Amino acid sequence: IPLDPATNRVFVRFTDSGGTVRGSSSVAVSSDVQGSLDVTGTYTGTGSAQLTNCQDPADNINIAFNVVIAIPSQSGQTFSGTATLTGSVQGFALEEINDVSGTIDAQGAVSGTLSGDLFVEGFYDSSSEGTFSGSLTGDTLSYSFVTHDTVGDTCTATGSATATR
Repeated sequence: IPLDPATNRVFVRFTDSGGTVRGSSSVAVSSDVQGSLDVTGTYTGTGSAQLTNCQDPADNINIAFNVVIAIPSQSGQTFSGTATLTGSVQGFALEEINDVSGTIDAQGAVSGTLSGDLFVEGFYDSSSEGTFSGSLTGDTLSYSFVTHDTVGDTCTATGSATATR
């Protein structure tokens, strides 16, 4: 209910036993539901992903990773930032840097898209894009994602992560 005192009011009328109005009052009303929550900040946490459909079947593996999510800007329900995932597989250091954009609603549901590049031992390996969905509860952001390689390989990554600001 938008705050509009001329239109959105609750009225109370005081009448006696004969129905004669002896007094009245009214008050403006509005709801306190916000359009979205504040998702900005820097989150750190962990996650895991399963790689499938890779060109080299040996690359179809499970990966544990650390994540840092930086969301410096939000306008209404729309936000953007970066998600950096780091880990290692078979002794090789991995870093994936993703651009993230999405929305958050008043209940804390988040969803959006991501695109990024994977580096192995500091060298470019592949690019991917995908979607994510999840929730913000207090200072904890939990999400699931699905990405697929667009350059360099054919892997699909399905995973989830939880991070706290």
